[in-house]
Amino acid sequence: MVLEQEIASIIKFLLARTGRPSPYYYKVPQSFAVPAAFFPQAEIETGGETLITYNMDYTLYVKFFARTTEDAYRLGLMAVTAIRGKRNLIPLIEEDGEDIPGKGIRVNDPDLKMLDDGAAQVKVSWRSRRPYDDEVPMKMVTYDLNSVTKTVDAAMEAELERYITEPKGGSL
Repeated sequence: MVLEQEIASIIKFLLARTGRPSPYYYKVPQSFAVPAAFFPQAEIETGGETLITYNMDYTLYVKFFARTTEDAYRLGLMAVTAIRGKRNLIPLIEEDGEDIPGKGIRVNDPDLKMLDDGAAQVKVSWRSRRPYDDEVPMKMVTYDLNSVTKTVDAAMEAELERYITEPKGGSL
């Protein structure tokens, strides 16, 4: 299974902080081990950010399953408390699963919701900013405004001279 770095980082963080429940991705089988954590595909919305970046808003609905509703709620609460306890900053991981020192994903405040018997859901959302693939256009540093000239033909010049020198107010 291939995961984006941010999603993999969130999964690793949540599993480690909730007692390592059995993880499931994409689909939960008919008979699954509990306690369990289900990580479906994240919902993604996109938008413009700046002239050189766009954003992808992710929402991940993590479901925790246990034998009782209280135990499922406890797992969800452990996840929410762990996120908030780290000031909503989840460490970013390398491909080998090791944390990258000084790098993290800032997530929004998580939400905890009870579902069916033995199930709770934690909503984790965040904004990922990414550069456009386009080459950055070269910026102008100086502007040469002296290169714009306007020519006036002889007839127009004479008419302008007459207009400027003619007395204002007309004759009486």
